[in-house]
Amino acid sequence: MSKRENLLYLKEQMKALGFRPKKSLGQTFLLKMDIARKMVNLLEIEKGERVLEIGPGFGALTTFLLEKRKEIDFSLTLIEKDRKLHAFLKKHFPEVEIVCGDVLTFELSGFDKFISTLPYSITTPLSLKMFELKFKKAVFMYQKEFAERLTARHKDKNYSRIGLKGQFKLNIEKKGTYSPLNFYPRPEVHSTLLVLSPRAQPPFQVEDQQFFFLIVDILFAYRRKTIQNCLKKEWEKIVNYLNTNCKTSKTKSHIEETISKLPYLKKRGEHLKPEEIGKLSDKILDFLH
Repeated sequence: MSKRENLLYLKEQMKALGFRPKKSLGQTFLLKMDIARKMVNLLEIEKGERVLEIGPGFGALTTFLLEKRKEIDFSLTLIEKDRKLHAFLKKHFPEVEIVCGDVLTFELSGFDKFISTLPYSITTPLSLKMFELKFKKAVFMYQKEFAERLTARHKDKNYSRIGLKGQFKLNIEKKGTYSPLNFYPRPEVHSTLLVLSPRAQPPFQVEDQQFFFLIVDILFAYRRKTIQNCLKKEWEKIVNYLNTNCKTSKTKSHIEETISKLPYLKKRGEHLKPEEIGKLSDKILDFLH
């Protein structure tokens, strides 16, 4: 199906459903079938795997997933939040398990692979959920700006907490950037295709991963403040974590005493390499245990 034919098809189906894309949810639908085929091929589905397609819309990816299922026996589930689109999918893809629901509250554990042209409204919360999952591979189309944050390295202008966390947990590969012309309604930004897969080992070791992530959050929440001031401002979060998870009984005075012994105090968090933030979080734990 050509881009022109697919655009006509989408408009016809939307009219028949009485459906209007919600700009507030970032609903936009893939037009170019070559991209849909590429995404499915990148997923590298193997026999017996459980695949979840998120927000299938009008089924551009679903069509190629079902073609793939003729060659390989695997389990396919679709989850679609919009009730009108769910009804469309039930009618046009009766051979597939289709859930009407919100992927952010859906149980994702147990699926091997994920695929989606992600609605912009769920990009950040879904990505954070993926960091905590055990899975084999995900192929996601992100808005370009978010993809740049997710893949940014130290000293890049888009260096951020979500990218730092994501790269600690996952291998992230860029597989192309696409203009708004490939989607309908046409978004205001370009989109970037990423392939995510869990790392066998993190790029460096930390004593406590969740505590490391807490320190990352604190440092990047106040990008213009020094590390010393960030830690002083959020001392309660540090104490609460230690007292809850490490069975300590620390107070503000313990934090103040510890801060004075730490490295990098006059720097900003965004100036540190990920492994330096890891070193910082380990030293805090060592001093306060």
